[in-house]
Amino acid sequence: MDNRSIVDNWYGAIGRGDLDEIMAGLSPSVVLELPEDQWNAVIPYLGTHVGLNEVAEAFRIRAETTEVLDYGLRGLFVDGDTALAVVYTKGRHTRTKVLFEIEDMHKLVLDAQGKITHWKVYFDPNTEVNAFNADREQRLYAAAARGDGAEVRDLLRFGGDPNRHDVGSGLTPLMAAVALGADTVVRTLLTGGADVLVTERSGQTALHKAVENGSADIVRALVRAGSIVDAPVATTGQTPLHVAVRHGNAEAARVLLESGARADLVDHLGRTPLDLARDLLPVEVVAALFA
Repeated sequence: MDNRSIVDNWYGAIGRGDLDEIMAGLSPSVVLELPEDQWNAVIPYLGTHVGLNEVAEAFRIRAETTEVLDYGLRGLFVDGDTALAVVYTKGRHTRTKVLFEIEDMHKLVLDAQGKITHWKVYFDPNTEVNAFNADREQRLYAAAARGDGAEVRDLLRFGGDPNRHDVGSGLTPLMAAVALGADTVVRTLLTGGADVLVTERSGQTALHKAVENGSADIVRALVRAGSIVDAPVATTGQTPLHVAVRHGNAEAARVLLESGARADLVDHLGRTPLDLARDLLPVEVVAALFA
């Protein structure tokens, strides 16, 4: 069988999803190149795969993430041991259910036995990237809310927006991580571009959330990142110091005062943080904080 027929039949096997025949057409030392960069790294099977085991693993991951709806060889040119093919794929991402279409250029090199030794794919991955990223912001918020630092790092690397509000809670990933007390995730989000001045529906910033029950370290990290220590909540007029006192978080209150927070600002009911402290905190705590 000539090389053109070999390649044509091999692409037919891909179209049928016949993995055994696909793998049988590859050399044991085959090199599969699916160029990867920072823009398409969200597609998990991209990269250079050497040998049958690595190629089979790439096929397995693709099958898990992509439902192929249509696949066809649009063009084929063969010259000696080299083949150039134009391939069309219509697929659907298995998690997001988003459809995409791509047209690839493949370069194949065959050995004397008609086995493919080198397989390189040239393609514009934008539509496929969009399919993988369709639920990126929802996943970023969910990862932050459960304290999954590794997932947060990956999603930020793939372009996740750390300032997008969750539709259900109205919170940003930073606010969710702060509320959980997930120090490492908070720092990851701050490094990844989370804006400490963004507010939720009632007007609270991440700092307001942090002083409710968060650690002093998180409060310090937010202050260092540019949080306004005296920012009032639009609906209540309460500053972070008001909120810290109201929730009995003396450590957070101490950090705020050390960072320049004022104890004489009034909320919409005319109360200062010191007024609240006198009503809610033990006398010795009030004396230590506001001496």
